Amino acid sequence: MPCVRGARRAEEVPLWRMSGPKQERYLREVACEHGGVVANERYLPRGEWHLPGVTYVVVLRHPISRLISNWLHDSANEADLPPATNFSEYARLFARRDFMTRALCGADCIAPPALSEAHYARAASNLARFSVVLVLELLKEGLARLGTEYNWRAATREAARPTHAPSGATARWHTALRTSAPMLHAELRSINAFDLRLHHGALERECHALGAGGASTSPAAMTITAEGATACSRVVFERASVP
Repeated sequence: MPCVRGARRAEEVPLWRMSGPKQERYLREVACEHGGVVANERYLPRGEWHLPGVTYVVVLRHPISRLISNWLHDSANEADLPPATNFSEYARLFARRDFMTRALCGADCIAPPALSEAHYARAASNLARFSVVLVLELLKEGLARLGTEYNWRAATREAARPTHAPSGATARWHTALRTSAPMLHAELRSINAFDLRLHHGALERECHALGAGGASTSPAAMTITAEGATACSRVVFERASVP
């Protein structure tokens, strides 16, 4: 998108509340700075959000890994939680269910206590409009592809950094949750069923694009990390268990 210089500098703004014309005006101004990169960490706005000339990139994460990561962060940083709150209470009472689905569905999907198939269908339809869909388990590979396909040097530099897999603490917690609290793990899968479907579908498509576990469809298949190969090897086995 061509930049239009104005008085505004890049700053935190409620992009999720902006109408299409306001978004376009803002994006044209910040396109003059920082390579025109703008992050929206909440949800898609109401109405038309997909603007011409803009490359939309989204990163999806396994919903239970995301929940564990949030818990580790909030509990370590003394977030506004009642005293002695444990992970089970946090997951059931404070965490937003199907967060990715709500964010991709848009502003109208934030308030409902439970989502429907119609909400999921809207989220999946919006996800299909993104230029690039990455998954955290294959972030290094995805960044490398992003840098190559869009000539984005910042993505290429980031792909070369060593720390892009989910944290070891999160992975250990997730493994322990499966084995030591299977009922809680099953409950969390159930209440994040739509997120699991979105994540699994994106991971499966990314693994296929990388040629992992089958015929190569991309030169990037030759550079898949060990963590990425492990994630792709689980895709086929987990397909039947995705809600």
